[in-house]
Amino acid sequence: MLSGRDFHYLTRVLRLSEGETLAAVSASGGRYAMRIEEIGQSSCRVGVLPDVGPRPAGAPPKAGSGGTPVHLLQCLPKGSKMDLIVRQAVEAGVESIVPVMSGRCIAGVSDSKLARWRRIAGEALQQSGNPRLPEIREPVSLPAAAALDRHGGIGLVFHQEKIAEGSLHAVLAGESEAAGRGVYMLIGPEGGLTADEVGILRAAGFTPVHLGDTVLRTETAALYALAAVKTILRERGTWTLSE
Repeated sequence: MLSGRDFHYLTRVLRLSEGETLAAVSASGGRYAMRIEEIGQSSCRVGVLPDVGPRPAGAPPKAGSGGTPVHLLQCLPKGSKMDLIVRQAVEAGVESIVPVMSGRCIAGVSDSKLARWRRIAGEALQQSGNPRLPEIREPVSLPAAAALDRHGGIGLVFHQEKIAEGSLHAVLAGESEAAGRGVYMLIGPEGGLTADEVGILRAAGFTPVHLGDTVLRTETAALYALAAVKTILRERGTWTLSE
């Protein structure tokens, strides 16, 4: 039986009727068909058909780009901005989101906030059709974020100042094997990262990346950076860098 938000989404948003089916995915990414068997006043009974196997043509790809998992390490912004960041990142297909407490963060994280972000992630998953729900991890300090096990993947820190040695294309191309294992993107808070924090990240192997001369809000920077990284990863087999 489904009730609450799930019931509302199926019967009020999608306007499904008894006997209709829709695609469904499990937490592990398995694909199923789900049939609406009976609709009541506040709940509906559904039946789950066997795993339908591979993703059909035209369906969204696995989280990440071209099979590459992309992880967002987001320094906490003020107010409800993290709600928007979580929603947009899930729609973009991230593998996980790690809230980060940096020196210029003002907001703290309560259990209710974490629960809300996970609920928003579920709603964004329904809307976007991505095959797997990204993990919304417990908040960590910036040094702990720098020390996260990246499993051989590449770490990027997007900085408001031009301290980067090369372009984002060059970084991902030069470390293509590492990038294929995963990309871990750290976005700073309002006010940016301190020089000491950048030093901690660089010492941990993160590469600075500059997004241009305009000053972006942290919630804009997250989506901007995700779009840039995912586009490069998706198309990296079709472009080459000139000398």
